[in-house]
Amino acid sequence: MHENCIDREILEDSEGNIMCPYDAALAALDWFDAIVTGYHDSLKSDKDKLRDIVERLKNYISLLEG
Repeated sequence: MHENCIDREILEDSEGNIMCPYDAALAALDWFDAIVTGYHDSLKSDKDKLRDIVERLKNYISLLEG
């Protein structure tokens, strides 16, 4: 656990291991990266769905930069 995360919400992974929000976010990004990398061609073929994903990513970036 990161010292700065001690007073924050504690999350668990699928195996019950405790993760701080930072580690949970990194794990989610790793999963997302695997999906985007593995299904890049399929995602590109549906422009509406791709735009939806891009817009949601922009919202996350705005939130984090906030």
